[in-house]
Amino acid sequence: MKNLTIILKEVPEAKYDEMLNVLPPFYINILNGEVVRGFAVSEPYNHIEREEDKKWVPTFIAYINKHGKFYKVINPVYFLTPFEVKTSQTILN
Repeated sequence: MKNLTIILKEVPEAKYDEMLNVLPPFYINILNGEVVRGFAVSEPYNHIEREEDKKWVPTFIAYINKHGKFYKVINPVYFLTPFEVKTSQTILN
């Protein structure tokens, strides 16, 4: 399994809080094998073929809080387990 680079865009805390409260979040504890504190917006962004098992799965927009700063994960994420996500190869604007 290849690990993709996590592309982060710093966002204001107000944007992080807005997105956290817009829909019920899916909480994230692990992103590409790294322990993080964050969430994915619960409405799917897109669907991709997961490389691990070739099943089509939804991708989500994610936000993380890292070292007191707030970030949007520019690669949509998909779930490997209920709290573990991996980035897709798609890049968001």
